[in-house]
Amino acid sequence: MSAMFGRVGKIVLLLTVAILWSTASAQALLQVSPAPNPGASPSTDVFEPETGASIPPGTGGYVDGRLISTGSTTLIFTYGPLGLVSGATGHGDSSFLNDFWVGSSRAAAIAAGDIFCTQAITNVCASPTAVGTSFSVGGTAGQPINFCFDFGATNQNQLCNGQVNNALGAYLAQIGLGTTANAGPGPIAYLGLSDNTYPSPDHDFQDLTVQVRVPEPATLFLLAAGLAGFGVAGWRRRR
Repeated sequence: MSAMFGRVGKIVLLLTVAILWSTASAQALLQVSPAPNPGASPSTDVFEPETGASIPPGTGGYVDGRLISTGSTTLIFTYGPLGLVSGATGHGDSSFLNDFWVGSSRAAAIAAGDIFCTQAITNVCASPTAVGTSFSVGGTAGQPINFCFDFGATNQNQLCNGQVNNALGAYLAQIGLGTTANAGPGPIAYLGLSDNTYPSPDHDFQDLTVQVRVPEPATLFLLAAGLAGFGVAGWRRRR
């Protein structure tokens, strides 16, 4: 019995250390670099009201702002985040075949399942992504997150993190849900696509919407504390 609790105690200790290390890593936050290109002036806009919108109208953000993680941590991406706007579709009323992916390439993202599609797209998504669907990808401290929007009738247009081409469209990057553009840092970011020439005729930023967040350190710490308590209880019983 004593030997068993000794082994259990060691396992608990290792798990606790691992979770506490993860807790420290999860202190990483998200930040927007407002000017996507060096020397450029930041441009701001807001999410507009639209049928099927997922982000509350009036939420501010930086046009084509570069999204960065301040530390190495897990990043959780959610399509058309639930609970913010009633009747959310994840893509507003856009009829284009839009997708959002994270990774070294679109092919790699498709293989890993790290992609959202507003509609079924041949060789990309068998069916539209359900609102609220999530996937997780590791982020590197101080580095732009490897995400891209592909959009258009035949997905001929692409905008990646911090890239500007308003003749194709634009996206909005925002930390939190305030009405003023917020560069952060913060634990939650919102991304929204306008999939046509920006700012005219398209500036709603509801054509494909994504929430990005980092894990909550408090949750991880509570789990670590619980495991530590279990280890102490086992040690006392062994004594």
